[in-house]
Amino acid sequence: LAEWLSAAGYPASFEYCRKNFSGRAMVSTRIRLATSQVVVAVAQMSDGSFWSSRASAIVTLAACIEDLS
Repeated sequence: LAEWLSAAGYPASFEYCRKNFSGRAMVSTRIRLATSQVVVAVAQMSDGSFWSSRASAIVTLAACIEDLS
């Protein structure tokens, strides 16, 4: 299983955790985003096929760039 994540405008590498229990692979990650956007994940299966999913991520408070004082 190979994984790729894409967030427009964010070329930074992503950390993820791969888990494999009962023959089922599962990946989780945490990404800091400054703006709302679509995040895309692509996984290549052992048989060579690709699966993908996308989700809209809505950022309500960009704490890493806004002055909170």
